[in-house]
Amino acid sequence: MLTLILAHRHDVHARWIADQLRARLHDAALIAVESLVHGTRWDHRLDRLGARSGLVLGDGRELRQEDVLGVVNRIALIPPELVGRANAEDRLYALQEWTALFMSWLRSIPAPVLNRPDARGLCGAWRSPAEWAALAISVGLPTHRVTLGSSQEMTAFMPLPAGSLPLASIIVAGRGAVWIPRSRRAGVGPCALPSTAPGDRPAEESAPGAPVDSTGSPAAPVLRGSLGDCRRIAPALGECAMKLASRAGCELLGLDFAVAPGGGVVLSGVTPMPDLRAGGAPLVDAIESRLSGRGALRPAPAAGTTAPRARAEALSR
Repeated sequence: MLTLILAHRHDVHARWIADQLRARLHDAALIAVESLVHGTRWDHRLDRLGARSGLVLGDGRELRQEDVLGVVNRIALIPPELVGRANAEDRLYALQEWTALFMSWLRSIPAPVLNRPDARGLCGAWRSPAEWAALAISVGLPTHRVTLGSSQEMTAFMPLPAGSLPLASIIVAGRGAVWIPRSRRAGVGPCALPSTAPGDRPAEESAPGAPVDSTGSPAAPVLRGSLGDCRRIAPALGECAMKLASRAGCELLGLDFAVAPGGGVVLSGVTPMPDLRAGGAPLVDAIESRLSGRGALRPAPAAGTTAPRARAEALSR
């Protein structure tokens, strides 16, 4: 069985995870999107039974979807230069056709795919800061206030108060989450996060810059207290991060956290294409577990099934 790592040609993170999986005796193939567009023969069929695919790569290897153990997908989009030889009026159409083919192919693979394509991105949805903030608040993650304007860019960065400092990152892979310190106060790592045990949850306090819902009321806790002892903070953040990943439909998701000037911890960035190398061996463990069919991410409760205040109270116990 073959593990696929799909990426853009110069993606060093994809090359790293491919090397790590091969070192663990996986038959892992790193395949660039450029080679899938040029040099690969496709046979993709749609009928009442679903979609089936067979590919012959440029080096002659045959790739059948039933031979795939799992996929790490880091193809954000089809690079426009790959259709540069098409007439100018046909290039957008060509990009749309290639995107549709990739979406159908990746959706049809029965093995785990981290991440499956979305209408807003081939490796998972790219959302605006306002969309990420809304999802984050719905699962109890603290965010800074987001001001809506006439244009909302799809960016991995969230608005932060002036003077905020990086704290840590969390990468979710299936049912695993890895804590990656970005400052001395966040401890050492990377390390796998345990499930949050009762009594290990941080306290909730009101503070300037606390996250709010559409009515201006507090909607998620601001994490405070002993930031030097992140054993109290990291598991609760990891639990919320996994809920966010599930609700976003991204089994592989990177989240960044910062410390606001008032001392609270806030979400500072979200991306479906995280820095895999920063996760080290614990992240490889989580990815390997998911690709082998274990460690599937459990669906998060639907939005609105738990009141924000109830989530905040649960996080503070």
